[in-house]
Amino acid sequence: LFDAAFPFLNPWSEDRPGELRVGLKYALHIGARARCLGDEEVEARAWFCMGGFRDNGGHLHPSLFSYHRSLAIRERTLGPDHRDTANSLHYVGRLLRELGEFPQSKAYFERALAILERTTKAEHQTAIQRVRTANTLNSLGVLLQEMGDLSQAWLYYERALAIWENVYGPEHLNIAWSLNNLGSLLRNMGNLTQAQSHLERALA
Repeated sequence: LFDAAFPFLNPWSEDRPGELRVGLKYALHIGARARCLGDEEVEARAWFCMGGFRDNGGHLHPSLFSYHRSLAIRERTLGPDHRDTANSLHYVGRLLRELGEFPQSKAYFERALAILERTTKAEHQTAIQRVRTANTLNSLGVLLQEMGDLSQAWLYYERALAIWENVYGPEHLNIAWSLNNLGSLLRNMGNLTQAQSHLERALA
């Protein structure tokens, strides 16, 4: 039953509000059932899923509440160093950034990154774990750019790009996205030659 909710959680859900409502209904029902049965792992997944539905629907504060509930359960049951805890931390950080709470967002992203880097050595990480690490690095880059710390943002963007290129190869959409971020940042830093090079690669 839990897995039935996931097809409704996708990047286009906001264009199909009927599916969004159905998916949220599934997640609410499953979370309530899991809580009654004492299954905290499934309850945490349900809250996490609810955060995604509410985020896709544009309801940022309810989404943040859902991600916080997922995080609290995972910290209690899985511990502060588990990769699923890091995933919840990442999404709390992302919502806080969207809400303009930059210092809090940075703290959550940094906690997530520390867990991802500490729990598994790079050479033993699965592709999914490496992508999660890259996603958090990129999110920190976006945040720091918005905060005006351009040099530090560049470092995080570069690290994210290196991982994505290793996992996906040079032609993936994430590579173009990352190159575009780097190009825009370098332009803002006044490095127009490198900026043009990155932006041309993104468009190639």
